[in-house]
Amino acid sequence: MSLPPVRGTVVVPTRNRRAALDRLLESLDAQTLPRAEFEVIVVDDASEDDTPSMLERYRARAQGPFVGIRLPGRSGPAAARNAGWRRALGPVIAFTDDDCAADAGWLEAGLACFAAGVGLVLGATRAGDPHPAFGHPLPGRERGSHTAAAHFSRTMEVSDEDWHYPTCNVFYLRAALESVGGFDERFRYACGEDTDLAWRVKKRGHASRFCAGAVIVHEVRPPDFVLFLKERRRFADQVLLVKRHPALRRFYYRRYFYRRSHLHVVAAIVVAGLALHSTAAMLLLPAIWVDRLRRSNLGRDWRSRARSAVQLLVADYWEFSVFCYANLRYRSILL
Repeated sequence: MSLPPVRGTVVVPTRNRRAALDRLLESLDAQTLPRAEFEVIVVDDASEDDTPSMLERYRARAQGPFVGIRLPGRSGPAAARNAGWRRALGPVIAFTDDDCAADAGWLEAGLACFAAGVGLVLGATRAGDPHPAFGHPLPGRERGSHTAAAHFSRTMEVSDEDWHYPTCNVFYLRAALESVGGFDERFRYACGEDTDLAWRVKKRGHASRFCAGAVIVHEVRPPDFVLFLKERRRFADQVLLVKRHPALRRFYYRRYFYRRSHLHVVAAIVVAGLALHSTAAMLLLPAIWVDRLRRSNLGRDWRSRARSAVQLLVADYWEFSVFCYANLRYRSILL
């Protein structure tokens, strides 16, 4: 008896996230689309945990087409996704991440949203159950709560077609990917490579569409100040993004600032320079910092307020320095 044709392929890059990946695979097994009609490809980006053995166990029990690919060395999510979709059998490639879980109707709804001329479909993403440390997520792409601590948490929510097109929940025609050569592997980290791909596909004349019924649930990571600082380097690839797509500057603060708080950093540096000639200029620094922090809920007692204020300012200056390095590296300005 012949097998039904594969209607789509789900591609998942992963690295050292065995437990989260297992949850995602369970959600894919529970799709309303018959498992024989879609393929799952997991690309292991040289994990150092027991991800390879877990994938072997999954392969043995998989109820439909499954391919596990292990890269010989850490290559980044763009390279991992390219390795995945290029092995795919399906005419539509659905991308998601290993820190997500798919609603039961995710894949069926996403495939149904394609129409003539549509080359990519963006699905809806909602945050999972929030960690009790910081309450409910805010609207926005990289989201947390109103508390200062949540500034150092991470999740994702997408409720309409914004300009990012995150690969936690996006579908592409294979032909559209082939027309632009897939992801640009110069983006070594998980930031910007998804947006770059979408806009290159759109520039080739492929229409995009939002699909509210294709829902992915993104995990909510608890606040972690040290991890937040370590991850800042990947966001500097936003500089490469605007270099490749200057029109996207309109989505950034004043076109040349990654976020509003970076303008406060520049103002503080200028004031510090002026203070070399006039100590009175230093009186402006508290005003700059107060303006930066006034919209942040710093906590209830003075100790938590002081700690949160210091952490936010340290994060601002560290992130700004990372962007300055990227400006030199890519020879483009986004502060």
